[in-house]
Amino acid sequence: MKNKRRIILIGILLCFLICDIIVIIHFLPSGTSPSMASKEAAEKIANTPEEEILVIYSGNTSRLELPEEFSEERYQITSSDEKIVEADQGVLIAKAEGKALITAVDKTTNEVYETVVEARAGKLSLKVDDSNIETDQTTTVYPVLTKGVFSSISYTSSNPSVASVTLSGHRGLVRGGGTSGTAEITAVADICGTTRKASITVSVSQRTIPVGNPQNASDYTQDDEWSGDRLYFGHYEQDNDLATGSEPILWRVLEVTDDAVFLLSEYGLEDRNIIDTFQEFTWETSSLRKFLNGEFLETAFTGTEANAIIDSLVETEDNPKYGTSGGKDTEDKVFLLSVEEVTNPAYGFYPDFFKSTATRTLQVTEYSLQHDGYKKQSNGNTCWWLRTMGLNNYYAAYIYTVGSGTYHSFVGRRHDAVRPAIRVDLASVSFIKQTGDDYYTLLAD
Repeated sequence: MKNKRRIILIGILLCFLICDIIVIIHFLPSGTSPSMASKEAAEKIANTPEEEILVIYSGNTSRLELPEEFSEERYQITSSDEKIVEADQGVLIAKAEGKALITAVDKTTNEVYETVVEARAGKLSLKVDDSNIETDQTTTVYPVLTKGVFSSISYTSSNPSVASVTLSGHRGLVRGGGTSGTAEITAVADICGTTRKASITVSVSQRTIPVGNPQNASDYTQDDEWSGDRLYFGHYEQDNDLATGSEPILWRVLEVTDDAVFLLSEYGLEDRNIIDTFQEFTWETSSLRKFLNGEFLETAFTGTEANAIIDSLVETEDNPKYGTSGGKDTEDKVFLLSVEEVTNPAYGFYPDFFKSTATRTLQVTEYSLQHDGYKKQSNGNTCWWLRTMGLNNYYAAYIYTVGSGTYHSFVGRRHDAVRPAIRVDLASVSFIKQTGDDYYTLLAD
């Protein structure tokens, strides 16, 4: 009895073993082991003529050509190396450089179709918008692949002090440094596991600023006019013809430094009071400061232009005669000039605050004139506000139509001209001059 049970158990085990062998054989060609299949695939790949090999570039796809339209019920497709070429729903995907044997078995007829596929990585090269730039200017490097796609890319510069490079999407943004010379910009791309390198040379020359400081007014007479460069930047309504849109703002160049240009509007662009209520104030608390750094800034400049305007540290000195407090220092994009600044000969102004001078006279725009503006009929000029306090904190310093100054302008007297001042970051702008233009235009990059 015991022997009979042993025989039954042995028979059951043999059945299971035979079933396992049948399953293994079902998924392998008759008489083929995995190592043999791999060896056979390698031999077929090696013996296939180049003209019969299907080429797909890394990252790209190709549909496998079969006698009938692909369906999972009809065909079983395998790849000898899915790390190189993957077969998915009848579509071949090139994943890494190399060759793979693609086998398609027709489940209906048992016919076998084989194709050798080679996955290749495209060649990388670079092109550049402008290979010759000036210090602080920018240019863009573009990667170019002959075919295929890349998984990632990075950029380096051989000489960062001459030209630095940062990644911007898949492009390289190159900025000229403070030193003239050349720099080799190199891109390293991962093209589906294959590394490709390409380089391009950028030359950087010292930037030439086409405007400069005004003529120093230390030796000026009262009749001498302000003399210096002017330029356009931003737009504001000036001719009072709203149908034609706003006009370019003309500015006087008061100072050019290594990194900025200090500008004062040529005309009075608005007529307002420096503070809307009759109370003590300083530049920090004035209504005009709020207007200039809010509504005016948003109206006169695009977002890119506003970003190019520096947040200046504005220090307002106490009144030089009465000692009236100038208040706290502020940080502003747009501000008014102070008494100290409108008497600075280096900015082109006559140095005596109380004497009339053509260097400080101002005209108002038609728009401003029609919106509570003032123009003296005898000389066509207007009066304009400074940020320095006057006799006390109910008064502000002020320039008359003849260019002389006063500390006795009571803020409730009337609306007078607003003459904005700004500092623009030279690294953020370019100087453009069209044929026929009198002045350069600052173009925010």
